Amino acid sequence: METRVVDIYPPEEERKSEEALFGGKQKKKKKQSKAILYLFLLFFLLGGYFYYLNYETRVIIYPEVERFEEERSVLIKALGPLDEEEIRGVVLSKTISRSEEFPIKERKLLEEKTRGEIKVCQDFSEAARSYVENTRFISDEGKLFYATEAFTLPGRTENEGCSFVSVVAAQTGEEYNIPSDSKFALPGLEGTEVYGRVKGEEFLLKKEGYSKEVPYLGEGDMQEAEAKMTEDLLDEGIKEIKDEYGDEYILESSSQYIIEIEERNFNEKEDDEDHFIFEIETRVKAIAISREDMNRFIMKIIPEDSTWREETKDISYDFSRIDFEDQEARAIINFSLDLYEKIEIDSLKRDIVGLDFSDAKEEIEKDRAIRDIILKTSPFGLSSIATDMSRINVNLMFDKN
Repeated sequence: METRVVDIYPPEEERKSEEALFGGKQKKKKKQSKAILYLFLLFFLLGGYFYYLNYETRVIIYPEVERFEEERSVLIKALGPLDEEEIRGVVLSKTISRSEEFPIKERKLLEEKTRGEIKVCQDFSEAARSYVENTRFISDEGKLFYATEAFTLPGRTENEGCSFVSVVAAQTGEEYNIPSDSKFALPGLEGTEVYGRVKGEEFLLKKEGYSKEVPYLGEGDMQEAEAKMTEDLLDEGIKEIKDEYGDEYILESSSQYIIEIEERNFNEKEDDEDHFIFEIETRVKAIAISREDMNRFIMKIIPEDSTWREETKDISYDFSRIDFEDQEARAIINFSLDLYEKIEIDSLKRDIVGLDFSDAKEEIEKDRAIRDIILKTSPFGLSSIATDMSRINVNLMFDKN
């Protein structure tokens, strides 16, 4: 029996086979398209959500700027009530002490006459004999001495006619410190019968004579030391006051400081006659204005509804009078600063919230002195202001390149 081989499908079976093949592919494509569509919608919704979260408006305003310059004579008071043209002040102080060695430059001449006793004897009379004060004695070396008081020589039989007489040299100097075996004549007796019979036999030195220059701590050296120390301590006190109070107070003028000496001592240095020790205690004071009080005063003198750029503020001042006892001073203050109209940021935000850019610019410029306005949105552009005030950032700019 022969076997039949069928290699051609019947038309109906062929159609079923094609539908099974191509129909499955089409269904698969439809499912993929839907997935892509859903994914796109998801990304769109997420993008919109994140855009909403990060959306903000930046408002950049360039105000009109005017230079303001003025000079005022102002009374600064640390005590009592203030008038309109007065500023509150404060007295700041620092105690500074120091001890320092200084050379003694001055010299003085120290002189001393030699003093001693001469043993005077006489051999011509049995009777005592008196002599007056300032009786002269001259040594065998030619050194002249004077008796410091009247004296009496006993008779030659009493104590061998000898007596000790106190004398002082005629001049200062070491050359009068003569040897003990020196001999003396009495020139006042020259030409008399007793000349040569009344004479000095020996010399007892009681106090040496001298004439020399020595270091002398006088007014000149003391004043020079005090001037140097007070100058140094004033500089040190100013630095300490500025370091401690400089952030809060205006302390740039040298005329607002003084130094008061509370105690001073000049002491000789042991084992060194060419130097001395100067000890001093001082108080450095400054009358100052706080930066806050200065700003309040500026607000009173500038036009109403104006403010200034802090970095343009230039204040110079000098004191014409300072009374630390009454704690007040008179100062000439020069003010120089860039002024612009105050802008109330929260009020401005309320005025422009939700407006389109053109309306927002008109609202910002209304009744305000403004050079230019720039409006920006982020992360990318719309042309309207954010509807949430917290997402509106207002910046004032002054230097436009």
